[in-house]
Amino acid sequence: MLFFFVRGDYVTVDQKENGDITVTCSNPHRLPYCQWQRESLPGQFEDLTDREKDKYKNRGSQMMTIKSFTFADRGSYRCKCHDRTKKYQYSSSMTIGNFLQ
Repeated sequence: MLFFFVRGDYVTVDQKENGDITVTCSNPHRLPYCQWQRESLPGQFEDLTDREKDKYKNRGSQMMTIKSFTFADRGSYRCKCHDRTKKYQYSSSMTIGNFLQ
């Protein structure tokens, strides 16, 4: 079994028995669109909706499911929410890591 921790602001995590985890970012301004991103290089984030569709499930909402979570999925993620004009008004971030033994 894989044990992990999540450190972030306004993010909740639900772990499924099949190894999937679902993370949800808060959206206090009730903005209609949210985009999950993963840090690819220090300070640079890539959208997850267009890459590895079998790995990440994010249909423009506050929720993202990481399928079959492994150590390779550790890293920094953020959820950016915006209105129709794509003006980002809210961002939530988290870091997923493994417990040190």
